Amino acid sequence: MQHQQIIDQEQLAALTGYERAGDIERVLRAQGVIPFYGRRGRLWITVSQLEAARGIAQVPANEEAPF
Repeated sequence: MQHQQIIDQEQLAALTGYERAGDIERVLRAQGVIPFYGRRGRLWITVSQLEAARGIAQVPANEEAPF
């Protein structure tokens, strides 16, 4: 399995300017990024998801969560 670089909730908060998970999720979904939820409800995404949403790259159809 190929490991993806992870962007965690703290990094997403810094990128979006929002602190609350619900606000971060709303912004991500509005931009075509569907976040994953960790064990304790913390949001995270992969770099490839962000790149795909920005039109930089495509997310492979077989991409799996790296856990």
